[in-house]
Amino acid sequence: MPDDQAQSEQSIPAIPVKKIRRRRTARKPVVPKIEVQTIAAKSRLPKSGSAGMLFVLLALLLFAGIDLYVVVDQYGSLQGQRQSWDSLMENYRTSSRTKIVEVPAPVPPPVPEKPAALYSVVQGESLIPAIESMVVEPLIDYHSAIGNPLKGIYVERKVATSKLIRVHLFLKDGSDAEFLWPFTGKETDWWIPECAIAPDATAKEPQCPVEFLYKYPAIAQVLSK
Repeated sequence: MPDDQAQSEQSIPAIPVKKIRRRRTARKPVVPKIEVQTIAAKSRLPKSGSAGMLFVLLALLLFAGIDLYVVVDQYGSLQGQRQSWDSLMENYRTSSRTKIVEVPAPVPPPVPEKPAALYSVVQGESLIPAIESMVVEPLIDYHSAIGNPLKGIYVERKVATSKLIRVHLFLKDGSDAEFLWPFTGKETDWWIPECAIAPDATAKEPQCPVEFLYKYPAIAQVLSK
């Protein structure tokens, strides 16, 4: 057996063995552990920091809302002050202007209704103006001054040659009276009331109204005699 093994070994040709040289390759840079830890920390940020980011956003929104409220409030206060100032200046300008005040026209006192006067003088139409100014009008003013106004007067003369006229008085209190008065158209034919000038006034002849005497000085002159 040993011989057979030896023969087989001799029959196998020897294979030359080449030495394999290993190529030196550049070593890969070793990533520091701190870099790996940083990457791991970054990868964990979205999971653990979402609540914090949400809180920060809510805080920012809250501060922004507060700032907006303060700005709006200050703007409103500023607008109110501006409106008050404008109103004050407008009032000052209005008060400083010359105001034209319309004064209503004075209302004249009501004119008392003049009593109606009727004339029936035969052939004496030319005497009617004198009768009116010297007899009728003094009668109306005197009764108005003593507080017993007339409602109407009727004057008549039935005879053309008569020197007397008949005067009918109708008072507002419903009473009436009449008397005869001499009248021919002379300047002395004034009607004279039954009154006296002070201090000659008596119970029978009361004092004549002052305004009546001022209006008819010719009557006052007759009474003063």
